This record gives sequence, C-alpha cells and structure tokens, in this order.
Amino acid sequence: MKKAGITKPLVTFDKYGAPWTQDFVEPAYVSMTGPGGHRQVMRVMLRSAQADREAGRELFEKVRGRDIGVVQVTDRARPDDWSLNSMGNLETVPPCAHGGRSFPAGRIIMGERKDSGARSSKVMRTLLGAQGLQDPLLLDTSWLGVGHVDEFVQLLPADTPRGLRIGVADPQAGLRLLRDARRDGHGRTKMFSVPAAKGVPAPKETIDQALASRHLMADNERAARRIAATLEILKRATGVTDDEIVRVPALYTREAEAPDNGRGPPPYRA
Repeated sequence: MKKAGITKPLVTFDKYGAPWTQDFVEPAYVSMTGPGGHRQVMRVMLRSAQADREAGRELFEKVRGRDIGVVQVTDRARPDDWSLNSMGNLETVPPCAHGGRSFPAGRIIMGERKDSGARSSKVMRTLLGAQGLQDPLLLDTSWLGVGHVDEFVQLLPADTPRGLRIGVADPQAGLRLLRDARRDGHGRTKMFSVPAAKGVPAPKETIDQALASRHLMADNERAARRIAATLEILKRATGVTDDEIVRVPALYTREAEAPDNGRGPPPYRA
C-alpha cells in the first residue's frame, strides 16, 4: 500500500470470521452529469446475492457513508447455485471495442454451469444488464468445483492496442515447471511448502511422486482443454491476440469427494 501511495486507512472485514472478501463484494460506481456539466460520481459496493453470507453486512457497517453506497439484491423465493453468486464469479473486461461493438465501460464476465444450466441469481443478472452499459458474457465454469471465473482468468488494463491483457491459468506450463525441476535434480523436493495447521499434516508429496500420478497428468490435460476453449471465446469477444495473453503456470486436480454424475469426471479445484 505504501509503495502504491495509498494513505487512507485499511478497512478490515473481521467481525464475522470470513476471509474471502473477494467473494462477497465487488467495487463499482455510478455517475451522472450534474450542475454545470460536471460529472458526479459515487462509489458503490455491490454485495453478493447471498443473504446468508454474513460477512457482507460489514459493507453496511464499515464502508457505507458519504459518496459510498452499498447495494444488495437477493431472490429468496428462488434457489440458485450459491457458489455462482459469489463475486469471484463476476469480473470485468476493461473498456474495449471489437467487431463493430463498443464497450466504453468494459464488459462483465460471469461463469455458468452449462452441464446443469445453473447460473448466478437472475436478480443480479437483471440488475447488471439494466445498467445498459455492460452486456454480460457468460463463460462455462461447470468443470470447476467452485465455479468462479476468477479461478482461471483475469482481464487487466494494459498498454496494448486494445488496452487490455488476459491473464490465464496454464496447466501445461504448470506441468512443465515440475518436469524442468525434476530434470534439474529436484525430483525429491516436496511439492508444497505449506506447514501443518489445525491438525492437518503438512503435505509430503514430492515432485517425482506428483509426476508419477497419471491422475494429475490427465486432470491437467483436461483442465487445459477447458481453459483453451474459454480463451477462444474471450479472444473472439475482445479481439485480444496471443501476444496480449499472459499465461500463468497453474495446476488443477479433481475433487476426490465429488461423485461421478454420469456426465464426465468430477469438477476441479485449483
């Protein structure tokens, strides 16, 4: 924060013991032309459409005030996919124009489970669409356990012809890192450096053992195919080229506890 020149106090959300701030709030703004043609702007914290996610209450308790509003919409009468309503499943393409269409305020992207037809709350999608500026683009996240678009892709402002870059998880690059490490004599090194915590032992799996797992290899080959398909959709929607894509090494694994529903392998976790 100091290096970025941020001097305002840091607001911590700790009352309800929920660490996932990214999942219960998305910062936004509203603007209009005021007296004398001056633009009037108000920041708005958009709370997730999850009435039972108590942590979101702190937005009203700690953040709402002068020039900062908080908005929440929920549909109590209709059950939705709870996880898809998390704000980690709501990201934005920076302002762009492509294919004869212009999105001066950017474009919203959200994940949906095409295998089951589940989407985020209709009232949230209606609220976003009603603003008339950001036509939401729905991406298939049915292959993910949590189902959030931010688990594998981010779109960032950048000094490029389109003014943006796409950061995307790359399972194949993740596997290459392991193979390179083994080649350089680090096969016996532990895969994870996280310590034991709360009665859970520290993982002991080595790089050699990970690369010997046919499940890990197959899981990441499948994840790579699903990510590549989504990336093609984003490229068609934004015009972004391969030179404007930043590939970040990552690894995925199928959820051991998830049952096979007859429509393919269980979903993945990063």
